[in-house]
Amino acid sequence: MATELLADYSDIVDAQAGATTAKNFYLINGKVALAINSAAAGADNVFAYACPKARVPKASGQVWDVLQLIYWDDVAKNFTTVVTSNTLAGVVVSDAASADTEGVIDFSPFA
Repeated sequence: MATELLADYSDIVDAQAGATTAKNFYLINGKVALAINSAAAGADNVFAYACPKARVPKASGQVWDVLQLIYWDDVAKNFTTVVTSNTLAGVVVSDAASADTEGVIDFSPFA
């Protein structure tokens, strides 16, 4: 499976300095956002910044528990339970085992 929004989402339109790729996460003003489309550098794109149910890439080796805080690791390009230098991105809405490569979160910059 791949990154996907499993429910209605809140979005904004923004132009980034670099090109953006659909279904990749970006930091915009210190908040995590998902590019809905691909766009050239400087071109407007739609970014989801909140969704109550989103399937996302998960850090390997971690066990996720419901309502656990979740963070975006912009270096590893995945979501993690590790706080250090990562960006708060929401809470876990479905348990995930350590071998899972994806998890389901309530994706919200306001968690």
